[in-house]
Amino acid sequence: MPSWTYYLLIVLGFRLTLYLNRKGYFDRKARREEVSGDLLGGEVREGVSGDVPDRPVAFGNKMMWLTVPTTEPGRLGEELGVKGMEPCNWSMGIRRAYNEDAVFITPPVDGWCMVVGEGLPYPDVEEESKRLKALLERLSGVYGGAFCFGSYITVGMECWFRAEEGRMVRSFVYMEGKIFEEEGQPIDGEVPIDARCPAEQVAGNWCVNPGTLERRTDLGPGLGLVGVLPFENHQ
Repeated sequence: MPSWTYYLLIVLGFRLTLYLNRKGYFDRKARREEVSGDLLGGEVREGVSGDVPDRPVAFGNKMMWLTVPTTEPGRLGEELGVKGMEPCNWSMGIRRAYNEDAVFITPPVDGWCMVVGEGLPYPDVEEESKRLKALLERLSGVYGGAFCFGSYITVGMECWFRAEEGRMVRSFVYMEGKIFEEEGQPIDGEVPIDARCPAEQVAGNWCVNPGTLERRTDLGPGLGLVGVLPFENHQ
Protein backbone atom coordinates (compact mmCIF):
# COMPACT_ATOMS: atom_id res chain seq x y z
CA MET A 1 0.00 0.00 0.00
CA PRO A 2 1.46 3.42 -0.96
CA SER A 3 2.54 5.45 2.04
CA TRP A 4 0.20 8.33 1.20
CA THR A 5 -2.77 5.95 1.20
CA TYR A 6 -1.77 4.64 4.62
CA TYR A 7 -1.56 8.12 6.10
CA LEU A 8 -4.85 9.10 4.45
CA LEU A 9 -6.58 6.16 6.14
CA ILE A 10 -5.11 7.18 9.50
CA VAL A 11 -6.37 10.75 9.08
CA LEU A 12 -9.83 9.59 7.99
CA GLY A 13 -10.01 7.17 10.92
CA PHE A 14 -9.03 9.92 13.36
CA ARG A 15 -11.64 12.31 11.95
CA LEU A 16 -14.32 9.61 12.14
CA THR A 17 -13.44 8.92 15.78
CA LEU A 18 -13.72 12.62 16.64
CA TYR A 19 -17.06 12.84 14.85
CA LEU A 20 -18.55 9.83 16.63
CA ASN A 21 -17.26 11.04 19.98
CA ARG A 22 -18.80 14.48 19.42
CA LYS A 23 -22.10 12.81 18.54
CA GLY A 24 -22.00 10.82 21.79
CA TYR A 25 -21.76 7.42 20.08
CA PHE A 26 -19.19 5.96 22.45
CA ASP A 27 -20.91 7.30 25.57
CA ARG A 28 -24.22 5.86 24.39
CA LYS A 29 -22.61 2.51 23.59
CA ALA A 30 -20.93 2.40 27.00
CA ARG A 31 -24.17 3.26 28.78
CA ARG A 32 -26.00 0.51 26.93
CA GLU A 33 -23.33 -2.08 27.78
CA GLU A 34 -23.38 -0.93 31.40
CA VAL A 35 -27.12 -1.49 31.82
CA SER A 36 -27.49 -4.52 29.56
CA GLY A 37 -29.37 -7.17 31.47
CA ASP A 38 -29.75 -4.98 34.55
CA LEU A 39 -32.63 -2.54 34.55
CA LEU A 40 -31.92 -1.15 38.03
CA GLY A 41 -35.45 0.20 38.11
CA GLY A 42 -37.83 -2.69 37.99
CA GLU A 43 -37.71 -6.41 37.46
CA VAL A 44 -38.37 -7.64 33.93
CA ARG A 45 -40.90 -10.44 34.09
CA GLU A 46 -39.42 -13.42 32.29
CA GLY A 47 -41.82 -15.54 30.26
CA VAL A 48 -44.29 -12.71 29.63
CA SER A 49 -44.99 -12.24 25.94
CA GLY A 50 -44.43 -8.70 24.72
CA ASP A 51 -48.00 -8.33 23.43
CA VAL A 52 -49.73 -9.48 26.63
CA PRO A 53 -50.79 -6.54 28.85
CA ASP A 54 -48.94 -6.41 32.15
CA ARG A 55 -48.58 -4.10 35.13
CA PRO A 56 -46.13 -1.17 35.14
CA VAL A 57 -42.39 -1.71 35.50
CA ALA A 58 -40.45 0.91 37.46
CA PHE A 59 -37.51 2.70 35.85
CA GLY A 60 -35.44 5.84 36.29
CA ASN A 61 -31.78 5.16 36.98
CA LYS A 62 -29.46 5.12 33.92
CA MET A 63 -32.19 6.40 31.64
CA MET A 64 -33.64 9.45 29.90
CA TRP A 65 -37.40 9.86 29.60
CA LEU A 66 -39.98 12.36 28.38
CA THR A 67 -43.33 12.96 30.08
CA VAL A 68 -46.20 14.52 28.13
CA PRO A 69 -49.79 15.28 29.23
CA THR A 70 -51.72 12.94 26.96
CA THR A 71 -53.66 9.69 27.17
CA GLU A 72 -53.00 8.79 23.53
CA PRO A 73 -49.63 7.05 23.14
CA GLY A 74 -50.26 6.42 19.45
CA ARG A 75 -50.79 10.07 18.67
CA LEU A 76 -47.70 10.98 20.70
CA GLY A 77 -45.65 8.46 18.75
CA GLU A 78 -46.86 9.97 15.50
CA GLU A 79 -45.99 13.46 16.73
CA LEU A 80 -42.48 12.24 17.55
CA GLY A 81 -42.17 10.48 14.22
CA VAL A 82 -41.46 7.12 15.85
CA LYS A 83 -40.87 4.49 13.18
CA GLY A 84 -42.01 0.88 13.25
CA MET A 85 -44.41 1.36 16.16
CA GLU A 86 -45.94 -1.82 17.51
CA PRO A 87 -47.88 -2.71 20.67
CA CYS A 88 -45.69 -3.70 23.58
CA ASN A 89 -46.21 -4.33 27.28
CA TRP A 90 -44.30 -2.70 30.09
CA SER A 91 -41.86 -5.55 30.70
CA MET A 92 -40.68 -5.92 27.12
CA GLY A 93 -40.90 -2.17 26.43
CA ILE A 94 -38.61 -1.23 29.31
CA ARG A 95 -36.21 -4.04 28.42
CA ARG A 96 -35.92 -2.76 24.85
CA ALA A 97 -35.63 0.84 26.02
CA TYR A 98 -32.61 -0.05 28.14
CA ASN A 99 -30.87 -2.32 25.66
CA GLU A 100 -31.57 -0.94 22.19
CA ASP A 101 -31.86 2.37 20.35
CA ALA A 102 -35.60 1.98 20.86
CA VAL A 103 -38.12 4.06 22.75
CA PHE A 104 -41.07 2.76 24.72
CA ILE A 105 -44.18 4.94 24.90
CA THR A 106 -45.96 3.91 28.06
CA PRO A 107 -49.68 3.43 28.57
CA PRO A 108 -51.26 6.49 30.21
CA VAL A 109 -50.48 7.01 33.91
CA ASP A 110 -52.50 9.69 35.71
CA GLY A 111 -53.14 11.46 32.39
CA TRP A 112 -49.48 11.32 31.28
CA CYS A 113 -47.55 9.21 28.79
CA MET A 114 -43.82 8.69 29.18
CA VAL A 115 -41.34 8.10 26.37
CA VAL A 116 -38.42 6.03 27.64
CA GLY A 117 -35.25 5.05 25.88
CA GLU A 118 -31.62 5.29 24.89
CA GLY A 119 -32.78 6.78 21.60
CA LEU A 120 -33.50 10.13 23.27
CA PRO A 121 -30.94 12.97 23.16
CA TYR A 122 -28.46 12.85 26.04
CA PRO A 123 -27.50 16.38 27.19
CA ASP A 124 -23.78 15.86 27.71
CA VAL A 125 -22.85 18.06 24.75
CA GLU A 126 -24.34 21.38 23.67
CA GLU A 127 -25.64 20.06 20.37
CA GLU A 128 -27.64 17.26 22.00
CA SER A 129 -29.02 19.62 24.66
CA LYS A 130 -30.24 22.00 21.94
CA ARG A 131 -31.83 19.07 20.11
CA LEU A 132 -33.62 17.98 23.27
CA LYS A 133 -34.90 21.48 24.01
CA ALA A 134 -36.18 21.92 20.46
CA LEU A 135 -38.06 18.62 20.80
CA LEU A 136 -39.62 19.68 24.12
CA GLU A 137 -40.63 23.08 22.77
CA ARG A 138 -42.31 21.45 19.80
CA LEU A 139 -44.18 18.95 21.99
CA SER A 140 -45.24 21.62 24.47
CA GLY A 141 -46.62 23.68 21.60
CA VAL A 142 -48.91 20.75 20.79
CA TYR A 143 -49.75 19.49 24.28
CA GLY A 144 -49.29 22.61 26.41
CA GLY A 145 -46.37 21.15 28.32
CA ALA A 146 -43.52 18.66 28.00
CA PHE A 147 -40.89 17.44 30.44
CA CYS A 148 -37.67 15.47 30.26
CA PHE A 149 -35.73 13.79 33.06
CA GLY A 150 -32.54 11.79 33.26
CA SER A 151 -30.47 9.97 35.86
CA TYR A 152 -27.09 8.24 35.50
CA ILE A 153 -25.68 7.62 38.96
CA THR A 154 -22.38 6.20 37.72
CA VAL A 155 -21.39 9.57 36.18
CA GLY A 156 -23.26 11.63 38.75
CA MET A 157 -25.69 12.97 36.14
CA GLU A 158 -29.16 14.20 37.07
CA CYS A 159 -31.25 16.47 34.85
CA TRP A 160 -34.70 17.91 34.33
CA PHE A 161 -36.18 20.05 31.58
CA ARG A 162 -39.55 21.78 31.39
CA ALA A 163 -41.26 23.47 28.44
CA GLU A 164 -44.63 25.21 28.42
CA GLU A 165 -46.67 26.53 25.50
CA GLY A 166 -43.85 26.17 23.01
CA ARG A 167 -40.94 27.58 25.03
CA MET A 168 -38.39 26.31 27.52
CA VAL A 169 -38.95 27.60 31.04
CA ARG A 170 -36.40 25.53 32.95
CA SER A 171 -33.43 23.26 32.38
CA PHE A 172 -30.98 21.87 34.90
CA VAL A 173 -28.16 19.41 34.23
CA TYR A 174 -25.77 18.30 36.98
CA MET A 175 -22.85 16.13 35.95
CA GLU A 176 -19.59 14.96 37.50
CA GLY A 177 -19.90 17.10 40.60
CA LYS A 178 -20.90 20.41 39.03
CA ILE A 179 -23.74 22.22 37.28
CA PHE A 180 -23.24 21.44 33.61
CA GLU A 181 -26.15 23.58 32.37
CA GLU A 182 -28.86 25.74 33.92
CA GLU A 183 -31.54 27.89 32.35
CA GLY A 184 -34.38 29.70 34.09
CA GLN A 185 -35.16 29.93 37.80
CA PRO A 186 -35.92 26.93 40.04
CA ILE A 187 -39.57 25.92 39.95
CA ASP A 188 -41.70 24.55 42.78
CA GLY A 189 -41.15 20.82 43.05
CA GLU A 190 -37.39 20.83 42.46
CA VAL A 191 -35.26 19.15 45.12
CA PRO A 192 -31.61 19.50 46.21
CA ILE A 193 -29.17 17.68 43.97
CA ASP A 194 -27.95 15.62 46.95
CA ALA A 195 -31.44 14.24 47.56
CA ARG A 196 -32.04 10.55 46.89
CA CYS A 197 -32.89 10.01 43.20
CA PRO A 198 -33.46 13.75 42.60
CA ALA A 199 -34.63 13.48 38.98
CA GLU A 200 -37.24 10.91 39.95
CA GLN A 201 -38.41 13.09 42.84
CA VAL A 202 -38.77 16.15 40.60
CA ALA A 203 -40.65 14.03 38.08
CA GLY A 204 -43.02 12.92 40.84
CA ASN A 205 -43.61 16.50 41.95
CA TRP A 206 -44.22 17.76 38.41
CA CYS A 207 -45.94 14.79 36.81
CA VAL A 208 -45.16 11.06 37.43
CA ASN A 209 -42.37 9.36 39.38
CA PRO A 210 -41.44 6.28 37.33
CA GLY A 211 -39.46 4.78 40.19
CA THR A 212 -42.61 4.15 42.23
CA LEU A 213 -44.79 2.59 39.52
CA GLU A 214 -44.47 -1.02 40.69
CA ARG A 215 -45.62 -0.11 44.20
CA ARG A 216 -48.84 1.46 42.97
CA THR A 217 -51.85 -0.82 43.37
CA ASP A 218 -54.16 1.51 41.45
CA LEU A 219 -52.50 0.82 38.08
CA GLY A 220 -53.70 -2.16 36.08
CA PRO A 221 -52.21 -4.04 33.12
CA GLY A 222 -51.71 -2.20 29.86
CA LEU A 223 -49.97 -2.04 26.51
CA GLY A 224 -47.84 0.80 25.21
CA LEU A 225 -45.90 1.16 21.97
CA VAL A 226 -42.29 0.54 21.03
CA GLY A 227 -40.39 1.86 18.03
CA VAL A 228 -37.40 3.87 16.87
CA LEU A 229 -37.05 7.64 16.81
CA PRO A 230 -36.13 9.17 13.45
CA PHE A 231 -32.39 9.58 12.90
CA GLU A 232 -32.35 13.35 13.48
CA ASN A 233 -33.93 13.01 16.95
CA HIS A 234 -31.16 10.99 18.53
CA GLN A 235 -27.94 11.25 16.58
